[in-house]
Amino acid sequence: MITLDLPRCVRRAALSLVATVLPLLAHPAPPSAALPGYNVDPSQITVSGISSGAYMAVQIAVAHSATVKGVGAIAGGPYACAQGSATTATRTCMVGKPDAKALAEAAKKAAAAGQIDPLAHLATQKAWLFNGFNDGVVKRPVSDALFDFYKSFDSEDNLFYKTNLQAAHSQVTLAYGQACSQNGGDVINDCGYDAAGLLSAKGANQAMGLGTPLVEATLNQARPGYFVIGSCQ
Repeated sequence: MITLDLPRCVRRAALSLVATVLPLLAHPAPPSAALPGYNVDPSQITVSGISSGAYMAVQIAVAHSATVKGVGAIAGGPYACAQGSATTATRTCMVGKPDAKALAEAAKKAAAAGQIDPLAHLATQKAWLFNGFNDGVVKRPVSDALFDFYKSFDSEDNLFYKTNLQAAHSQVTLAYGQACSQNGGDVINDCGYDAAGLLSAKGANQAMGLGTPLVEATLNQARPGYFVIGSCQ
């Protein structure tokens, strides 16, 4: 038998730990109380986000399309864009041109394998998409691919895509924040456009901005100056 001659301070610390843990083992914590219910209308569940949050919103909306009735994505890209590659995530899915057709096929395979909800639900899902023409973080072709991805499954009556604001990479507001084309700062830009209001869950139809043109034309000339946010995707 091997006997360890431990310093007195170590022995005291070990005895103290045993004295603390044993009572916990003898008296386990009571089970957590059940979470309260919420007055949620399941027919009006939408999910939205900006930048990496927009990507997450699209992931949730596609994977759980039986539950999610609408998605809003500001500066986001298509479902499963990265395909498990960090390089693809930080290049193609931010400043490149994702292959919307290939990603649609990947989604079909995932649905066929039972990994996500059947994609037939996307035919009635509302999609509200936005990309500012001064956005140099998640560039226009990325959001174009998201639009093309949704067109593979959804009715064009359910899609809205706005690209004709001078917004940089930011949360766009009606009357709050810095100048619309200003880069950096708090990334909340006053563009005279209530994106948050349009994304609020006031009902699937109203929240997704239906009744407006399918695509609002983009301006041809983007203003210079781009703002890069670390780890935005």
